[in-house]
Amino acid sequence: MKQPVERRLAAILAADVAGYSRLMGADEEGTHERLTAHFRELVDPKIKQHRGRTVKNTGDGMLAEFPSIVDAVRCAAEIQCGMIDRNTDTSEDQRISFRIGINLGDVIVVRAYAMSAAAVASLAAVQPVAPTREVVEPLTSAASRLSIVVLPFTNLSNDPEQEYFADGITDDLTSDLSRISGSFVIARNTAFTYKGKPVNVKQVGRELGVRYVLERQCATNR
Repeated sequence: MKQPVERRLAAILAADVAGYSRLMGADEEGTHERLTAHFRELVDPKIKQHRGRTVKNTGDGMLAEFPSIVDAVRCAAEIQCGMIDRNTDTSEDQRISFRIGINLGDVIVVRAYAMSAAAVASLAAVQPVAPTREVVEPLTSAASRLSIVVLPFTNLSNDPEQEYFADGITDDLTSDLSRISGSFVIARNTAFTYKGKPVNVKQVGRELGVRYVLERQCATNR
């Protein structure tokens, strides 16, 4: 039976970092640490304070939903004011500045369901999902479970500013996979050592001791 479509009015706040690719190119680890701290200490608390909820993280930004446009605007204003204070003691070339946009409109409610580890284990037979690119034979004990590395996505567009979009997808996949109970996911910083280099997936699997290697190319239409 087809489920009825449920809609509701919502205010969506979208934020990303201006010049993210430049910042990451100059100081990858430092930028990641500063951005994580900004989200943890300022952005996330402000979203909760104004009755919002984060619906998606995009590596260098996020999407948040608010029940009121007023709440969304107040949250955005307080985040921007807070960032001015937080950037005071940071050199201009290392400052993180958010671009924030807000949209008010109907959204479709998408229901998501999850199975617990116990429920999965109780299944009579579970067929493994085929890897995106290639299976690497198990070489370590980690390969007996889900062991994977997400290689940095390649930006195929002619716009270098879209590099942050490809990196954000890589970050999202790495984070989502790491939340799977019992999984072994190679850290982002290690995976990004292969960025811009020709790779052999079997060799990468052997070097990192993982069973699955995922790599993709990303293009955006402008």
